[in-house]
Amino acid sequence: MSGELLKIDKLATLNELRFILLEVLNRDHLISIFDVSMICKGRSLNLALSFDHSIKFLKYLSLIEILQDDMIKRKLTDIEEFKSDYHLCTYVASTLIEIIEESGDLNKVFNAKVIKFDYTRDSFSINVNAIPLSFPLVKLFLLNMGIAYPDKNTNSKIFINSIYKQFFIEKVLPRISGGSPTLELDFNEEPKIITHMAGVNVFISYSHKDESIKEELENHFSGLRRNGIINDWNDRMIQAGDVWEAEIKDKLQKAEIVIFLVSSDFMASNYINNVEIKSAMERHNQSLTKIIPIIARPCDFESLPISNIQALPKNARAITSWDNKDEAYLDVVTQFKKMLKSNFQ
Repeated sequence: MSGELLKIDKLATLNELRFILLEVLNRDHLISIFDVSMICKGRSLNLALSFDHSIKFLKYLSLIEILQDDMIKRKLTDIEEFKSDYHLCTYVASTLIEIIEESGDLNKVFNAKVIKFDYTRDSFSINVNAIPLSFPLVKLFLLNMGIAYPDKNTNSKIFINSIYKQFFIEKVLPRISGGSPTLELDFNEEPKIITHMAGVNVFISYSHKDESIKEELENHFSGLRRNGIINDWNDRMIQAGDVWEAEIKDKLQKAEIVIFLVSSDFMASNYINNVEIKSAMERHNQSLTKIIPIIARPCDFESLPISNIQALPKNARAITSWDNKDEAYLDVVTQFKKMLKSNFQ
């Protein structure tokens, strides 16, 4: 069971899981998965996109039971304490860790690259970016539950929320092979995580009328792509037989960087505004995605909801306004590489 559980690559946030458990299931009668999905899809885009995966997650953790005719039953008897973030999060985390440990995968998930001990300072650090790609749920879980979070100033570090440090010391570290030293952390100092380049997922959103600009940008990104620094994706990469909308939404959810090639045609696209910008902004606000607007052609950029984010090239001058467009693209790539170095290294 843990193998399928750990491959979940979409997950609700802590508050959204609580919504399912408390708001939806705290009733005398049973409710169908379909009815729950309709309620949840009206709450947030993230919950709508992750609903099926989140229901599986709650089922695997024995928090809910799926009965005949797809009816849901809440298995918890006393849910009062789960109104607390800490109690809900640590309960779910403890159950998840026990399942991973029983399967023999705990040392694969929290390997030597993920958890590093600093014996000279009696401390440890956790690098969520080093969690194996075969276990996407664990990284999602740590971030979505608020256990780990990026440094708001630079986004270049991953911190462990202070209230969960003792939980890791007591519940996680002793289970790792060889045990763990007795650690007394300085709770006033957050452990700093040094991450590494591991093929950052980049989603490129654009109007098809700007196809030539998108292709020129891809050419200028070729060095980063060839060296394995980025994995860039756009809708022209959808394969025959794929459901295009599902593929786009899936790539948006996995993107660590979303590039918007902004033009008047980009602004006129209902799909871009209602789906791609909305989804990216939700993840951006949760520090799960970094947004980079690139002004392709002169337009009313200030009218977009992403206008408060610094745009490229230099001075937000449209690429087509440069006398030499290669210089414009070079400026974009140079600034992009600086961002990668400060945010993902």
